[in-house]
Amino acid sequence: MTESGVCSNMAATCNAQYYCPAQDQTIVDCQPCSEGVSYGSGCYCKDHVQSYNCSECRDQKCVKCIPETYLEAGECEDCPHGCETCTDGSTCTKCIQGYVFHPDSKSCAFPCTSSSDCLDITGGFCDQKSKTCKHCAEECLDCTSETTCNVCGYNYVMTTLGTCTPECKGLQTGFYCLDGQPHPCSDDSTSECNCGRSAGCATCSSDGKSCQVCLLHIQKDSAGNCTQCEHGFAMNEGLCWAEISEDPGTCSFEETTCAKGHYCPEFASVPVACLPCTEDMGLGHGCFCEVGVSLGDCWSCAGTQCAKCLSGTFLVEGACADCAEGCKKCEREGKCDECWEDYKLDPETQQCVFKCRSNLDCFDRDEGFCDMESEKCLACVGTCEACTSLDFCNACSAVFVTTTNGTCEPSCSNLHNGQFCDNGESKMCFQDLTSECKCGSAKNCASCEPSGNTCSTCLPHTAKDSSGACTECEPGYHIVGTMCWPQQQDISVSGTCSYTELECKTGYYCPVEYGDVVACLPCSEGIDFSDGCFCEDSVQTFSCLSCFAGQCSKCMQESFLIDGQCHYCSNGCLTCTDEDTCVACLENYVMDEVSGQCTFPCTAHNQCHEILDGFCDPVSQSCQPCAENCNFCSNFESCSNCRIGFVTTTAGECTEECFRIKDGYYCNNGVPSLCNGIITSQCKCADAMNCGSCTEDFKDCAECLPHMLKDRNGKCKLCAEGYQKQQYMCWADGTQAGEQGNKLSGIQITAIILSVVAIVIVIGSTITLIQKYKRRITRVAKVETYYN
Repeated sequence: MTESGVCSNMAATCNAQYYCPAQDQTIVDCQPCSEGVSYGSGCYCKDHVQSYNCSECRDQKCVKCIPETYLEAGECEDCPHGCETCTDGSTCTKCIQGYVFHPDSKSCAFPCTSSSDCLDITGGFCDQKSKTCKHCAEECLDCTSETTCNVCGYNYVMTTLGTCTPECKGLQTGFYCLDGQPHPCSDDSTSECNCGRSAGCATCSSDGKSCQVCLLHIQKDSAGNCTQCEHGFAMNEGLCWAEISEDPGTCSFEETTCAKGHYCPEFASVPVACLPCTEDMGLGHGCFCEVGVSLGDCWSCAGTQCAKCLSGTFLVEGACADCAEGCKKCEREGKCDECWEDYKLDPETQQCVFKCRSNLDCFDRDEGFCDMESEKCLACVGTCEACTSLDFCNACSAVFVTTTNGTCEPSCSNLHNGQFCDNGESKMCFQDLTSECKCGSAKNCASCEPSGNTCSTCLPHTAKDSSGACTECEPGYHIVGTMCWPQQQDISVSGTCSYTELECKTGYYCPVEYGDVVACLPCSEGIDFSDGCFCEDSVQTFSCLSCFAGQCSKCMQESFLIDGQCHYCSNGCLTCTDEDTCVACLENYVMDEVSGQCTFPCTAHNQCHEILDGFCDPVSQSCQPCAENCNFCSNFESCSNCRIGFVTTTAGECTEECFRIKDGYYCNNGVPSLCNGIITSQCKCADAMNCGSCTEDFKDCAECLPHMLKDRNGKCKLCAEGYQKQQYMCWADGTQAGEQGNKLSGIQITAIILSVVAIVIVIGSTITLIQKYKRRITRVAKVETYYN
């Protein structure tokens, strides 16, 4: 073998800093990576280990990728279609020749004027808005828009709506396929009914061998077969579709001549070109299903009637009607299947309920207050017209008095200046009154001037304006009804946050776990573990409880403070002074007085899987972690399920995963190897599991992995006698995860031996010390005898 190694397109043994240039089965020498690696190949950063699409390696790692790919975590990933260079899977920085760069979306697209321009480029269609090529849906081979397919892919069936539905295997006579399930044929069948050898049927004749009714827009010929299209329609893939005019037409305030299947993007004083109807053209627009007639909120036609409606509307007798408020998708009035973003579906009523985030959301809709737990606006009760909870009223109805305690009390009919109303009785105003004092027509008075017509002092949290009237609120309060009440969180002060964007201000934290944008809350109001106070604007300090001078000053439980940052205590520790010194343990954990660590006592491995992906050590009866890269184990040396990116071998080891392994090969320490009877991990046979070798078509197992048997369906799922299934493979009883036996690993045995040796040393040292002490006592006794 040469210094570089040799290879073919079937197998490669290139050495580090070389790549395989082979195009066929001919064995050739590997070439230096510096001479130009092509797409689909890749430089070998280690001997016999290829890094796909890598063009340069350093220190056994990929540091540079070929054009049209980018580097992520040491591997080369594909850029988006049309990109020559990119920073990640969605952000292009330069397009390949012939493509157009879109700065807003940072994407590359091929320019077009018609869908024929896109066939060789993307296998898609020409989007008339952007004049660029776009891909068809995944299951569609040829289309005119993202939602209108002309030819469906393998295992899919074309429908009369222009969509692809999964094929039904073994479809019986008199049934058609809908969403992959057989349905009895009817006049409204959306795909071809199985009527023997007859095509184009919606329903079958009584003998099931010919068509009774044809599919939409198909007519019977003179022989009675459904082979002809109605006028204005053309046959494609066995179905009839409206003929699209080459001239889309124009529209303006004065005249509209949009062709069938087109809509008017805007009505203006000057004519604008009509565009093909699409699902994203927006509510308020309507497709022209015949020249001069636009069907509101319709985006797909069936003849002169609407076949599909825009989101927020549903189909009724060939036209579109509005769904209920907040409903994005419905099939009939009053029953919603999916809601718009600011609403959520009530499963019992199938109605969309407005989803509030603060009381202000409900005040704006005049719907009471926001119950934060259910995110629903709840009505105020009884005589209350505006409230912040069921128990606190901000404004009562006309014949009642709103108190400073947020309750409604009966009003007083003959109230004089200097008096206030206390539960229907008039009383003189004093310092702790519960409702406003009457001072002429002035509002929010706590006491009156001597004249009795103006306020001397204001109600709590209310301040005087420049004219001396009590009409202004203190900071943090606002007027609801006529009085000042605590203000809803001011997001200009607190900031906002969501699961993906954290924009909290200093001294606030994000209370949301996922989903909507909400106002940040003061750090003093209960931060959950793993969140943290923002000690700087938009900069979160994880597990921080409070801040001082831009740094964390106090950490939450299960963490400790170092240089203004919080670090996690060791596993099971409630409070600690550093990572190695635990002061108190979490519930169910026990303090080890020697190590100062918290351990979880156990009797079975499954208890440890839930705690730290570990196993139960039978000697210490405490949970210990599995080896690196292992998810499930019963000792430190044998793994039954490895982490993502690694392969579980038949020896219970975790080895490097292979990239894009072919059928008929298995992964041998990161290198794809031909399945030849002696394998260390499962052989890839399509989607079959636990194969030792493949069938001739590579779709199923010919043989199973050692100690595994086939079930009655021919799948390798059973274990041989004396073996048990752990995760996906079979292991000898008493050797794998979940076993509660007392088998000790090599490391555990070594630890026991070392412990015994240590004990022997300690005993020996103790005996030596005792002997020395006795000799010293004897010497002292002799000295005392001598001097006495």
